[in-house]
Amino acid sequence: MNQTHTTHTTRTPAVLSLLLFGLLFCLALAPRVLGVGTFVTSDENLWFDRSEAFGQALRTGDYARTNQAGHPGVTTMWLGAAGRWLHGSLTDRGGDGSTPEDPHDRALLRLPVAVVTALCIALAFPLLRRLFDLRVALLAGVLWATDPFLVAHSQLLHVDALLASLMTLSLLAAMVASFSDGATPPAPACQRMHPRIRLVVASAVAGGLALLTKSPSVLLLPMVALATFLGTKSLWKTLQTLLLWGGTALGIWVALWPFAWVDLPGAVQRVWNEVAQNGATPHGGGNFFLGHPVDDPGLLFYPVALVLRLTPWTLAGLLAAAVAARPRRQTNQTRATLAVSLLILSVLLLLIALSVPSKKFDRYFLPASPALVIVAAAGWVRLWERWEQWEPSSPFQFLRLLRLPHLPHLLFLSMSLLATITTAWYHPYELAYYNPLVGGGSVAMQTILVGWGEGLEQAGDYLAAHSDDCDRPVLAWRAKKLGYFIGNPVLASLDASPDPVMLDYAVLYVNVAQRNAHDGTIRRAVGDHAASAHHPYPWH
Repeated sequence: MNQTHTTHTTRTPAVLSLLLFGLLFCLALAPRVLGVGTFVTSDENLWFDRSEAFGQALRTGDYARTNQAGHPGVTTMWLGAAGRWLHGSLTDRGGDGSTPEDPHDRALLRLPVAVVTALCIALAFPLLRRLFDLRVALLAGVLWATDPFLVAHSQLLHVDALLASLMTLSLLAAMVASFSDGATPPAPACQRMHPRIRLVVASAVAGGLALLTKSPSVLLLPMVALATFLGTKSLWKTLQTLLLWGGTALGIWVALWPFAWVDLPGAVQRVWNEVAQNGATPHGGGNFFLGHPVDDPGLLFYPVALVLRLTPWTLAGLLAAAVAARPRRQTNQTRATLAVSLLILSVLLLLIALSVPSKKFDRYFLPASPALVIVAAAGWVRLWERWEQWEPSSPFQFLRLLRLPHLPHLLFLSMSLLATITTAWYHPYELAYYNPLVGGGSVAMQTILVGWGEGLEQAGDYLAAHSDDCDRPVLAWRAKKLGYFIGNPVLASLDASPDPVMLDYAVLYVNVAQRNAHDGTIRRAVGDHAASAHHPYPWH
């Protein structure tokens, strides 16, 4: 009887952890895979083509042709190639897949990215439990899974959501490895690897995948070093950890990029050239900030864009973290304080690194979002703890009545439900979400560049319903993206002076107007219909 009871009590936490892991994965996966083939973003056609070329190079053994981008975007291309293979298998079209002209095609191409980013959230949950506690881990997982900015980019075949997920997972694993060093029980003799070493290796694997995704992941190196030193207080252990971490990450980087097999110096040079040339120059199409077209939005861009992209509950949680910040003596609270400090430092380091180059977009700051969500969750829980500990003075004794036993659970459920409903309300246009506390989309359109292709499919539907002759061209700034949705030929240059008799329609887009990148004559001539993705984006 006693033995049965003991077995039950020891298994319950593991069963609960597995259940919560599965629930978080499903919560994260649902908005990332359901109805995500609706539109095509501005850069995705590049990654569609790169993934196809990458997969073809793998099949033919032409490994030099896996050098498709300097980001380097290798994880994206692996996943895109897997999506093409999956589509080809399911549709009996062979391993080459197909062109992403159908929403179901695009959904399958994007599916692997959605699964990996959702899995990263679930894998972060046990790490967050060890750094904080169950309450913080669960709230952070829910807010991360439902954050519209993160969901939006996790729906796409692109690099930024993968970068954010892998960098965060790598840093969390490194912090658990470092902060748990003294409390980790010795490994059994039958175990080949100490638990701390396993965590360092896991962090390095995620870090290597992040390095294969996009170059800002190099910021993991100083963060892992600092986390190790703060946790171990030993320069020797820090050096050992960095050697293990760096060697493992480099091994992943080389092993999964076939171009590095045939030309390792060339692979390194390709990434460096991307940073030095592409990242350091303004975007060719221009930018927009605080009501004016600009080349470089300047140092204020990312703080302003961040506030516009945060949810109200994350922003409030960050304020709560600042108000309630006070370290406690317990080991777990010291560990939590260190974790919060390092997460904030990682955000500041990313902010500094991204503010120097002149090419700036809000999505480049996406790796900061998971860290801020985690800090916000810790802030909410810490604020509630401070509230429970607070002893009001005599005029405010009635406030004790608000200390209801189940109020924390009610607040957690309410916040989780609100976050989920918000994401569902915007779906599949999470890209169009902006913080309603600061004015939402209407303020965003006056402040930063908005629109990345969402809504063009509505323009395509309108044109398909109203165009009498599919041979007459349509004029559009986003020509290839619009071409996915209509049968008419699409002209790309709005600066040309086409014969109006030869045109059915001209389609403009909100960020075309923001940049003033259009012919004013054509702009005045159109206005028949406006499509919207929660905000008016294209009109024609």
